[in-house]
Amino acid sequence: MTADEFAPIANSITTSSGSSVFGRINISTAPPAVLASLPGITSDVMQQLITYRLSNSDKLTSIAWIADALGRSSSALTGLAAAGDLITSQSYQFSADIAALGPYGRGYRRVRCVFDTSTGVPLLIYRQDLSYLGWALGKYVRQAMLVAKDTR
Repeated sequence: MTADEFAPIANSITTSSGSSVFGRINISTAPPAVLASLPGITSDVMQQLITYRLSNSDKLTSIAWIADALGRSSSALTGLAAAGDLITSQSYQFSADIAALGPYGRGYRRVRCVFDTSTGVPLLIYRQDLSYLGWALGKYVRQAMLVAKDTR
């Protein structure tokens, strides 16, 4: 089966009998440090994956692209397959670091939120107030905001 043939069914099959699978890594978007945590992924293999992702962004619709990127006889590909259901090409959880400034520059709030979209409706599953860490937008953004406020 080719990567193009596999792509339409990839997200409908699983190796798990549970209703959900935890801890999967989106191989299509994961940064190098996260890719390195997968079994059999050496720095050379990681670079192959990243290079392929950059030049073939239209083919990342399923995990099948890694067979094309690494070659079907790759030991890294065999290692990933043997390790279990660790990778995906879809993301359902997203984080957002939000900084808000009140009217006239008086109030400031900074929060980190994690949303889960696996049910189709975004659900806030984690919220942490980070206001105690202080201003998050950089010195120049604050200066530009103050100048804009003064010119009103």
